[in-house]
Amino acid sequence: MIKLIQGTKSSQLAVFEKGSHKYAGFVPPTADRTPRLFPHPIPWDKQSQKPMCLGWKPPVYSIEGWTEPRNFTEISEERKLQFKTLIPNVPPPDPITGCPRNPGGRTGVNGKGHLPEWGANSAIILVITKKIGELLSDSEYTTERDFKVIVYKNPLGSQLPWFLVQHPTGCNRKVCVNEIFGILTKNRMKHLIKSMPTKKTTLVETVKKFNSLTTKIVSYILFLKLLLFEMNTLLMK
Repeated sequence: MIKLIQGTKSSQLAVFEKGSHKYAGFVPPTADRTPRLFPHPIPWDKQSQKPMCLGWKPPVYSIEGWTEPRNFTEISEERKLQFKTLIPNVPPPDPITGCPRNPGGRTGVNGKGHLPEWGANSAIILVITKKIGELLSDSEYTTERDFKVIVYKNPLGSQLPWFLVQHPTGCNRKVCVNEIFGILTKNRMKHLIKSMPTKKTTLVETVKKFNSLTTKIVSYILFLKLLLFEMNTLLMK
């Protein structure tokens, strides 16, 4: 039995418990606010939200020498001026770690400010470009041309849901894969059946296809995206 142990409609973040595992994710899982890669930052003079969901706190990654020097004080002074424009209210470095702080404020997912203020940025947008009519040439005098930009508009209904999992001691994090995706699909099916009772038969058959798959995690991930897309497509019919 799946039990809701934390969450409100306003926060859209719910924590479910099943057996010895806990799962946290956004409700609904395909809302346009998930996985909230770019939330509004919280100013440094305001208290951050606590407690963290499931005690989640990403590690502070080491800084590669070829990307940034380790003289944080010098970096902070240099970045007060960017493109000859003064950036007002540059916050002082962290009093404990000495790391620079984001001038825009604290950012992060659920409990903003708990992500490292200095280190790798996990939000990546991939853009593929190609010059129109570009030819391979070693010449330094190649004529500048317009760019083509490849854009993939991914439907929200087919995105892989963002969630956190709290595993118990001794869990190899492989046996529980079936249960994790089972929770996602079963709860989504219940929601859709409630909102579209006339399509119950079609939805149940769709979930049966999911349950008949092998337990390979790659197969589950690929099929889950197709399953969510198929379920949400029904909403438009």
